[in-house]
Amino acid sequence: MSTIAFQIENRRNEHTDVLMDVVKDWCEEKDVTYVRYTSGREDMVHYWWKVFKLYEIMIENPEYDLILWFDSDILIYDFKKDPRDLLRPGLDFVACHDPADPRQEISEDWFNAGLFCIRNTYGGRKIVKKWMSLYDETKWYKDSNGKWNTDDRWAGPNYEQGAFCEQILQKNELKNKIKIYDYRIFNEVYDWENPSEKCFSIHLMRGLAQEIGILCLWKHRVDALSITLVFSMTLIILVYLKNR
Repeated sequence: MSTIAFQIENRRNEHTDVLMDVVKDWCEEKDVTYVRYTSGREDMVHYWWKVFKLYEIMIENPEYDLILWFDSDILIYDFKKDPRDLLRPGLDFVACHDPADPRQEISEDWFNAGLFCIRNTYGGRKIVKKWMSLYDETKWYKDSNGKWNTDDRWAGPNYEQGAFCEQILQKNELKNKIKIYDYRIFNEVYDWENPSEKCFSIHLMRGLAQEIGILCLWKHRVDALSITLVFSMTLIILVYLKNR
């Protein structure tokens, strides 16, 4: 299905720049249109940029069936996997749990907004319109340094992630069109050095990407190369022994 993926990042950091290039590479391999934005609305806190840009993309690009969002701290780990495969018939939105949610084995009322896939249909747009309506600009203010602040807890209802969790995932009207999967598929972070077989992406959240993004990428590339070399050498030895 025709798909567009987008990212927004207004900060320059060599680590996240590399991670976003990996997302772009994956998109090119999967025939997904990729767009990277360097800013959002100046009158809005940056946490909400993705939500309003998402709706803008939906309206301005009806030719795309699906839309993918990637945080800039996402590292695609397994190029063979595809988040779109999780969007089963009857679903309009898929994402994965937040790693910090201890209830994820029994609950689907919490997620991480770092990576998601949504249909560009009436159902998908209905979800996003509801999501946009939850933004309350009166809850945010800029301090003397120009930094956005709120009195809410991190990822609480004033943030785009918390608002979705509390006002969309817990409402039956929309919840039955949404599926939240195991965090280890999109948001592995605790075992980033040795992800599970189900892992599509590593989410180097909480500032990890800005510190070890390149290290994480090259560790896994070297590991993959080592496995390939071992396999090739084993095959050569077996062929040699067979032909002796």
